Amino acid sequence: PDHPPIIKTVYDTVPCSIAGTPTMAMSSDGRYALIVNHSFRLGKMEDLQLPDGPPRNADLTPEMLKEQKMTAQLVNMLSLIDLSTPDFRVVDRVLLADRAMNVLAHPDGQRFITGGDKKFYIHKIDNGRLVQLSQNPQPHGLGTFWIHPKGNRIIATHSLPREPLASGKRFSFTETCTVQWFSIEGDSIKHLSEVKV
Repeated sequence: PDHPPIIKTVYDTVPCSIAGTPTMAMSSDGRYALIVNHSFRLGKMEDLQLPDGPPRNADLTPEMLKEQKMTAQLVNMLSLIDLSTPDFRVVDRVLLADRAMNVLAHPDGQRFITGGDKKFYIHKIDNGRLVQLSQNPQPHGLGTFWIHPKGNRIIATHSLPREPLASGKRFSFTETCTVQWFSIEGDSIKHLSEVKV
């Protein structure tokens, strides 16, 4: 082309943390993007000046979740964006009960897995809405994960915080990071074993 890349952004439309790995998943047809946000902050990030507005899950009302602009930076949320619209319209938002680090598309092209500090969530998209299929407990702490190409396993790295997590508050991890192996059977995720490294 004879021009620089054309870049569009969802900045100030969906919360997306700069702490950790803010990830996005895309539907297999390319129409939808899912973006995850979490409320924890590391070190000096606690001192960041946040925009005015309701900062946490408990401060949001159902009406606020329908607004296009979202300034809440300390929410635990999964946002669904319609990439076929010129303004990348937010079509759905789901509040999560714990701090989600990332979201990945399942190889089946239908489901999306979000990893939190206490649970794995499985969602699907139905007529532009996020539908939760399951919540699956995992006691290994904050982490990130990858789905096996066959879609039947998850490998995850996890660390437990030294103290209970509080939204927007500083914390540190235990020195030990573990690698965990999980199975995916239907909409159920179960822990299989720790992978010794």
